[in-house]
Parts: sequence; structure tokens; C-alpha cells
Amino acid sequence: MKIAIIGAGAGIGLESVNLALKRGHAVIALSRNTDDIPNHPNLFKMNGSATSSHDLKSVIQGADAVLVTVGTKNKKATKLFSEIATNLIEVGKELNFSSPVLVITGFGAGESKGYLSFFMRTVITLFLKDQYADKTRMEELIVNSSLKWKL
Repeated sequence: MKIAIIGAGAGIGLESVNLALKRGHAVIALSRNTDDIPNHPNLFKMNGSATSSHDLKSVIQGADAVLVTVGTKNKKATKLFSEIATNLIEVGKELNFSSPVLVITGFGAGESKGYLSFFMRTVITLFLKDQYADKTRMEELIVNSSLKWKL
């Protein structure tokens, strides 16, 4: 299976790359910085951005599945997640993309917000409110799209 992993440079994305390669899959890894991704014969690394239609199209074209694991350490307001979703939807339509798209947003985004503990609700409200609002927007865009999605 050929898997495109968007946000592959760290965290869940990097772990997903390693696990997919260990299981014998071919992986296309997109990240702003792929230096920490170990080389492997079944791996193609691409330095780029999921907000770039050209970069996104290059990595998902021909993929059997797409995994989106993008995160940010920026604690300020962002539209990164919703921009990626919008771009993914547009590129998906252009390519008539029908493979599964799995999106990792975060516990506390969308419908999972109601399951947070008081402590986590407080942390998100005080420090991550804008990021989680945009992650929720990302989920809404994906859910209402024609992509074959899983959140």
C-alpha cells in the first residue's frame, strides 16, 4: 500500500511513517522539514507544505490512503488546519481522489469537546482556544466534503 503522510516530520506523523515502513508499506512523507525522518528504500521525503496545492497534489496523487497529522507549536491564533482542509478538498476534487483520508485533529476538537475533563477544558480554553477552534473548523470542512474521510 502507498500511504501519503502529511505532517510527517514529528510526533504522530513521524511515528506513523516508521510504523508504515516497518509493516512494508511505501510512504510519501510531506513536512516542512524532513531531516529527522530516517532514510528508507520505501520512503520518499518531500519538504513542503500542505497549504501548497502543488505540494499536496504531488504527495497524494496515486496514494492508496492519506493520513493528515499536522500540528503546530504556535500558540497564537491560526487558520493552518482549516487552510489545509480547504486545500485538501480542492486538490481531492481536482484529482477525483477516492482513497481514504484519515485526519488526526485532537481530543477536544469537534464532537470530542464534550468528553474533556474540567482540567483539559481549562487548559484548552486558556492556552489553545484558537487552535482548537480551527481544528474543529477543519473537521467540519472535511465532514461536509466529498472526500472519503475518517476523523
